[in-house]
Amino acid sequence: MTWPWLVLLLGADPQSSVSAWTSSKGVDSRELRFTDKAGEHVVRFVLGVEKKKSGPDEAVFRSRELTVTHTVGRKELWRAKDFVEKCEFDLTLDVVDGSIRLTDLDADGDPEVSFLYRLSCRSDVSPHTAKLLMYEGTTKYALRGETKERVGENEFAGGAFTADPAFDQAPGPFLDFAKAQWKALIVAAADLPR
Repeated sequence: MTWPWLVLLLGADPQSSVSAWTSSKGVDSRELRFTDKAGEHVVRFVLGVEKKKSGPDEAVFRSRELTVTHTVGRKELWRAKDFVEKCEFDLTLDVVDGSIRLTDLDADGDPEVSFLYRLSCRSDVSPHTAKLLMYEGTTKYALRGETKERVGENEFAGGAFTADPAFDQAPGPFLDFAKAQWKALIVAAADLPR
């Protein structure tokens, strides 16, 4: 599907790039870098150390944290943080591949940064919690919901989301773009053969 109003700076703008994930001492990180009229921007994604702790009944609890910061020069514009704590089952906290986007959807010269991540502590095939965050400057917009998961040969669960009220005040294309990203990255992935 092609969106005529979509101007992707990432890839089209030689001044923007997303690094590959790197790991050091249990911390995974990657960066989106771009330059605009305000200067050099760095959006840093850090998945913190997975900590293990045993409980009194010998159960092992794990925790993981995602921190995303956006700086221009030495000034921090915004910080997003989320975590899963004390999980004794399967812990998931990751940024969805292909979800980091740099756009100027309203063509106002102020780029938007968006990304989608999923998090859960589960012991079955139920959906993960999922969040798509979009920032223009310091203004945050979010879709919150759950991944779509195959729970049987032809049976699915999840995929729904709720848009934050901030989208009510957003420029027209913001919510359309966020919904399209959600559908492409959360819903369509469940339809792939296994």
